[in-house]
Amino acid sequence: MTQKYQTSYEQNIAQSATISDLLSSVDSLKKANEILQNTVRHQEEINVLLKSDVRFKSDRMDELNVELKRVQDEKDIITKSNEALIQSNTTYVGITKNLLSDLEVQYLKVLNLSIALERQDSLNIHLVKKVKREMSDKKYKRALEKLGFVFE
Repeated sequence: MTQKYQTSYEQNIAQSATISDLLSSVDSLKKANEILQNTVRHQEEINVLLKSDVRFKSDRMDELNVELKRVQDEKDIITKSNEALIQSNTTYVGITKNLLSDLEVQYLKVLNLSIALERQDSLNIHLVKKVKREMSDKKYKRALEKLGFVFE
């Protein structure tokens, strides 16, 4: 029986070691499970933060796209206005050139008329002086007034 007890004792020791190993493994598994749960919690918190960041960036992108569209629309409006101004300026330049040309022609006509009047006035004065010899001062003065001279 001793041997039977010996074997039984050895089996008990072996079972105790196995149980001790199992308990140690259970504790390790509990610690590993706890670490895993903490890791999962941290990952969930990070996911929430990332989702929030993605929403913020998505909203910001939408805002920027709206702003970009507004700027492009304004650019198109300015471009059209600029083209209209260029066309108007081209038209006004043509009109102004024509007016300047017409003014130059009119100036030359006025200049020619002015020269002709000066010639006529000098001829008239010459004739009046020639005739003055034959007329009185009063008639002479009246004749000059008819020509446009003013006496005070």
